[in-house]
Amino acid sequence: DGFLSFSNNDSQYIYNFIRALTKPYRGAYSFYNGEKIILLDSELIETDYYGIPGRIAAKRKNGIVVIAKVY
Repeated sequence: DGFLSFSNNDSQYIYNFIRALTKPYRGAYSFYNGEKIILLDSELIETDYYGIPGRIAAKRKNGIVVIAKVY
């Protein structure tokens, strides 16, 4: 039940979903290059990124930026 689809949800939903499933729970998860990744933390950013939802837009020191669906 913790599967997260970046391509089907907007940024606010993704942010809240990850926060809801973090410790003490197992965490939200998704897949990258066929491997399961556990998502334990997220944040909303003010910078606009454009592209295909679910794609990695940027790498940062503390993580990555993933494009979310816009509603």
